[in-house]
Amino acid sequence: MRENRPPCALWAAAMALTLLASGCAVGPDYQRPSLPAVSHYKEADGWVPAQPADALARGSWWQLFEDPVLSELMAQVEVSNQNVAAAVAAYAQARALVREQRAGLFPVISLEANDSRSRSSAGSGGNGTTGAAASGSSRINNNYQFSLGGSWEPDVWGRLGRAADGAAAGEQAS
Repeated sequence: MRENRPPCALWAAAMALTLLASGCAVGPDYQRPSLPAVSHYKEADGWVPAQPADALARGSWWQLFEDPVLSELMAQVEVSNQNVAAAVAAYAQARALVREQRAGLFPVISLEANDSRSRSSAGSGGNGTTGAAASGSSRINNNYQFSLGGSWEPDVWGRLGRAADGAAAGEQAS
């Protein structure tokens, strides 16, 4: 006699297999294509290696040309060049996104401290006065609470790592 499984058991097994397969990180890590290394370049006579001096202050370099139109244009650019400011802001935002995505890979620890103070009176007296005013006795209660918590999400399926890689690619693009 052949045993038949109910269709819901097969459906549940198929759904479980689909859920497990959908959590996997898809695709290999990107590898930059290799280029053939050139052993030497064809240089012109009198060629010397460059000596970058980008970090040096240039000052008003355009005044060397003694062109009043160029000087006027440079004054306008220095005052109203919002493209550079926007690019700097986009780059800072991209770097912040990378730090945010990488932070998801590490555990989070939280510490809280609370305190409260209350006064309770011993009883109540007549004509609307409290017992503390009537009998002179009151009790002060101090309550202190401390809590320590933590959480961590293991990157089992590679979702957090892929998000950090994507944010790093966005940073490099900006």
